[in-house]
Amino acid sequence: MARAMTGEPPTLVLPCPGATFIFPTMMAAVPIPWYPCLVLEVVCAIIIRDHEILLCQRPPGKHLAGFWEFPGGKVEEGEDHATALQREIGEELCCELEVGKPFPAIEHHYPTLSLRLQGFPCSLSPSSPEPHAVEHSSLSWTCCEKVEALQLAEADQRLWGRVQATIKILCQGNPAKERK
Repeated sequence: MARAMTGEPPTLVLPCPGATFIFPTMMAAVPIPWYPCLVLEVVCAIIIRDHEILLCQRPPGKHLAGFWEFPGGKVEEGEDHATALQREIGEELCCELEVGKPFPAIEHHYPTLSLRLQGFPCSLSPSSPEPHAVEHSSLSWTCCEKVEALQLAEADQRLWGRVQATIKILCQGNPAKERK
């Protein structure tokens, strides 16, 4: 009340801004910049085989449909990142991985959500079946030089920008064993 009497503009504090608020005294809509309330923990596998990496295309009807990504998904409560990665890859691709040392995570902000993406260099376990698309519309084994030609999701583009030099080197050997 004291603010209104002094002529200072009203202050609005929202627990999660992202809407338009109408100040009754101004009778005008004031857009409040959107930012997400929480950051999702997400893991992804950069699976290397025979000098190529595996990319997955997001299916129609899903967020970022048609974009390519490294396979993975959300970390569940109480789960460590490596366990989450093995679970997600089992669900999405029906295969098993040898997981290497994680790359530094990146944070990315989409208009409707934010995520912290932790990438891991991986290879298929010797006894693993061939990956197949369960939750994606398509899979592609792609040489490192052609990754940029695919339309990667923005977070995956940022991760690829940070790790591509290392991945190109790892493509010459076994990524999971070299980065443990």
